[in-house]
Amino acid sequence: MKDATFSKELEEGYYSQNWPEEPVRYSHLEPYLRCWLDPTAVFKGKTVLDIGAGECTYTRLIADRYGPHKVIACELFRQRMLPASRANAFSNLHFVAGDCFRLPVHDESCDVVWGSLVLHQLPNLEDVVAEIRRVLKPSGVYVGFEPNPFNPGILYRFFFGEHSRNQYLLTPDDLGVFRAAGFDVQTTFFYAKFPLLRSRFLTTCLGIQARKSEMSERHKRKSAMNNGWTDDYLNRYYRFRPGWVDGTTQFHELCRTYIRNNSRVCELGAGPTNTTTEFLSKISGSLIGLDVNSSVVQNKFLRKAVVYDGKSFPLPTSSLDVVVTDFVNEHLEDPIAICKEIHRVLVEGGIFVFRTPNICHYVSAVARVTPHWFHKLVANRLRNLPPEQSEPHPTYYRFNSPKAIQTILRGEGLKILHLEFIEKDPSYGLSSRVLFFLFMGYERLVNSTPLLAGFRSNILCVASKS
Repeated sequence: MKDATFSKELEEGYYSQNWPEEPVRYSHLEPYLRCWLDPTAVFKGKTVLDIGAGECTYTRLIADRYGPHKVIACELFRQRMLPASRANAFSNLHFVAGDCFRLPVHDESCDVVWGSLVLHQLPNLEDVVAEIRRVLKPSGVYVGFEPNPFNPGILYRFFFGEHSRNQYLLTPDDLGVFRAAGFDVQTTFFYAKFPLLRSRFLTTCLGIQARKSEMSERHKRKSAMNNGWTDDYLNRYYRFRPGWVDGTTQFHELCRTYIRNNSRVCELGAGPTNTTTEFLSKISGSLIGLDVNSSVVQNKFLRKAVVYDGKSFPLPTSSLDVVVTDFVNEHLEDPIAICKEIHRVLVEGGIFVFRTPNICHYVSAVARVTPHWFHKLVANRLRNLPPEQSEPHPTYYRFNSPKAIQTILRGEGLKILHLEFIEKDPSYGLSSRVLFFLFMGYERLVNSTPLLAGFRSNILCVASKS
């Protein structure tokens, strides 16, 4: 890493020689994304910040092709953005002047920070990474690429070509500043013209994906000492695989499909602040949270939090457009009564969306035949969760098989519109490498054919009042 201080004057002296007068085209840049990641999975529905956006070529490409919720172009020099800004035709694309050492966005406001050929021009990389971490939401990700410092052509241009004096040769070792700041880092060497090539010396670009990790300091130390392999395995076999989408994102996208912007939504079993409530608060007109536990009043994303008795909803008849539950159905002692209430509070044509464990999966099958004290003893340990994580709640699994779901919903006047089985990363195998590979083998097997779909871990369902 270059031991120097970033100079705005040097940067302006280089780029001011040729300020753009027209928007720079961007269609030809798509291979630089598709040859090493799945850009739709990375950007769709997300708030994206493009740092060092330059002429905003990738900013406009992302806004145009990959369905982000919002894209913000951040560039040090307004002159570089002006042509793109004046010709902007995308309602979800915004432009702001600012530098990478003081990003002009709020804390934890971005799902993705994107950077193309920018880090190797920022010698004070620790300060930049600290800003990236500040603006990313929990589990947010930095995605970008830099020149491959091992490529002979890149080396020649660096030593003999013209470039900004701030520029230096950024190596994979320099990315240790991301790891030191609490990121899980994955790198990929690639060449857009030859998408399958991954040679360190023949490729032209170094792709970077760095996911923000959110753990307590105590659990971080324990993980570093005993279980540092888990993030490496999850990155290698799941998070950075082309096309990979985690279960929560898939559930949220299902919700987005059926929830209109002005919908009146109730999250049943909302609990304290969680990612699903945060997501629902952004796409609904108003959001109510119901829970038997008083911790629901701590949920900052709810417009209204209500503690109820677990049987009758203290809500008027036909007052909601959507009811959502996320890993709640397995805890329902009387799911028929709850579905009666859901039917009552929904308007005609209203929607019930839920994610719940599948009783035919090995985790649910074991949980169903073991006592609750056993769940409290092993569930969090198998998932390698920190000690301060709340204990699992009692489970009944009376609404967790396709047959039970169809019977109960049909009996209470709710018509199934969507029923899907999904199997994701082996979260219950994070305490042991043996368990990880055993459960990963199971995941690969049940995802290999639709014939085994009924044995996947979770059920996603949408039903309507008709």
